[in-house]
Amino acid sequence: MMKPFYYEPFVTELCDPELDGRVPGTPGHDTARTMIVNSLADLKLEPLLASGYEQSYKAAMGGITGRNLLGVKRGTGAQGKWVLLGAHYDHLAGCPGASDNAASVGVVLEAIRRLSERHHDCDVVVAIFDMEEPPFFNDERSMGSYIFHDRCPEGFDLALLQCAVVLDLVGHQTEIPGKEQSLFALGVQSGPGLKQALFDAREPLSDLEVYGSSVHVGLSDHNVFYENQRPHLFLTSGRAHHYHTANDTIDKLDFKKMSNISELIANFVVSLDRNQTAERFTEDDHAAEMSRFFQKEIDVDQLPLVLMQLQAKL
Repeated sequence: MMKPFYYEPFVTELCDPELDGRVPGTPGHDTARTMIVNSLADLKLEPLLASGYEQSYKAAMGGITGRNLLGVKRGTGAQGKWVLLGAHYDHLAGCPGASDNAASVGVVLEAIRRLSERHHDCDVVVAIFDMEEPPFFNDERSMGSYIFHDRCPEGFDLALLQCAVVLDLVGHQTEIPGKEQSLFALGVQSGPGLKQALFDAREPLSDLEVYGSSVHVGLSDHNVFYENQRPHLFLTSGRAHHYHTANDTIDKLDFKKMSNISELIANFVVSLDRNQTAERFTEDDHAAEMSRFFQKEIDVDQLPLVLMQLQAKL
């Protein structure tokens, strides 16, 4: 039975035109930040820093203060191991930023809410990153995910990070006819156990089509984990026609899909505990995943052309 998406009103409020894109350094950004911090507290997450939930820093570009919002849900037997669930909350002036990336913030919070009912060993860090959008994008001294990685809070050893699960552009229906409920999990080859944990997590979700991939597209906050060879998954529904426009509005979101993605993530965290030494995702696995997507047999030699065709559609 489909579980309701508790954070629909929260996501709707994040997309309010009054916030004007949640641009760093603006009142709309301040409002969004307060909303998210209050949600972390409501979920009873511990602040990741002694000073609270906010990891403040001065961006190299423009000198504006950036603020990552960080909390942790403790596991029962972590022994220093942890999983990160991340999404950025800033956007562009004049754009509501519903799918990019208010939806992802809501999905992360919903996944944590569902994990409150489950047993998991690893600590689960929630990282709502700042300054992902231009002009800060891929500026290592401004982009929030780079700041987090380079200044990782005390007590969270990056060598013990089991997976950084980063979400961007997940809230809309994929714009390929017949594949609207697709979700792509990029980077599944980056760590042991990720393949089996992902496959286990998707298995009960008949209404969500999840495809693992070893492709890297460095267009979001997972890039710093890729560059530093950390285990990671990048979850995305691909770009939509309203990407980075004023038409990225709340009515474009599929809250049923978002509910399923939240469930997938909660399943993944629990499954990862028991699959941390399982085999890695291979190119044969990748070919099998693309065969499922295209509903025809694809071998490893065909992957480059097939992936080019898929990326052109997204």
